[in-house]
Amino acid sequence: MQEILKLELDLTRMFDSDKRVAMALLEHIRNNKKEMLEKEKETMCFFTEYWSNSMQTIEEAYNKTFNTKER
Repeated sequence: MQEILKLELDLTRMFDSDKRVAMALLEHIRNNKKEMLEKEKETMCFFTEYWSNSMQTIEEAYNKTFNTKER
């Protein structure tokens, strides 16, 4: 999800219309769906293992794994 949100932000800066942004996002998803799902799986497995071996709350582990600090 973070990858898609970053791509949307980048595309919004490149294109002058929401339709072009949406079409570029759709094309990216169609061309990269297997890789995106594999990356998501790896991240979720890391999160689960990290949390189960830590003394942190689920929320703390989630925030660290998914880098949710506001920028």
